[in-house]
Amino acid sequence: MTVSSFLRQKWFDIVNPIGLASLVLSIYFYMDVKAVREPAFIVDPVRTEIIRADRMIDTPLKIVRDNGEAIRVDISSLRFFFWNRGKLPIKATDILEPLAVCLSDPQSEILDFKILKVSRSVVHPVIKRSPKNPQRALIITFDILESQDGFCCQIVFAGKPATALSLGGFLEGVSQFLQNETIAKSILWKKIARMVVFVGLVLLVFAIVIAYNPQLVSIPKIKYVIFIIMVMFSISTLHFLINKSKVPNVLKRIYEYELRRINTESVIDVVPEGIVAR
Repeated sequence: MTVSSFLRQKWFDIVNPIGLASLVLSIYFYMDVKAVREPAFIVDPVRTEIIRADRMIDTPLKIVRDNGEAIRVDISSLRFFFWNRGKLPIKATDILEPLAVCLSDPQSEILDFKILKVSRSVVHPVIKRSPKNPQRALIITFDILESQDGFCCQIVFAGKPATALSLGGFLEGVSQFLQNETIAKSILWKKIARMVVFVGLVLLVFAIVIAYNPQLVSIPKIKYVIFIIMVMFSISTLHFLINKSKVPNVLKRIYEYELRRINTESVIDVVPEGIVAR
């Protein structure tokens, strides 16, 4: 059988799976190269313990503020990273409402803060206490963030070590900031997508082999069975990604466990090397 006659006879078996794969890849590459602003804000999951209040009770040492008032709670430090993951630059003029990072616990207090690393000097980041909430919030400004530009900051604070740090404010053309949870989901979905592509390619290769060598199997319509399995697999995966509230509890638990693991262990890996302070 020549190549041309093979293609004429088996076009249905080949075009359908390739068409599905092409559609998925087209959407993926379109989203990957689309010029948008994607500000990312990652808080390092690892906190540094500086002082444990319960260990200071029976010691002659004490930690005081500038005014001499003693600090009687835990003191910890955290790092956060802010950068542009998108292709479109973010300029100072794009800030519609001041960007502010804020500790969630009302009893917490920012004691000190500083910029640890900047991707390029043209970024010119500045952090300062918020006039509206100087105890718990800092205002962030910069001149420009081109693709992968950003900076790393450290905050030393008094209060519960696990106190969350959030980012508020508005940028032109940006509906939301990419944060720990959204980036962790993105990492997980890419893993799922790779698995889907791998399984799809295996099925595709198997379908082509069967189509070209029908004597390998005794079931005449095996190629159609394979195609149906591929479609069902794709639909099930999309259903899970779009509406995971309706998938079995076992899959939910696996999904949530893997999401927590990524958020704890891998989310920091997406931070550009240029702003990671060693």
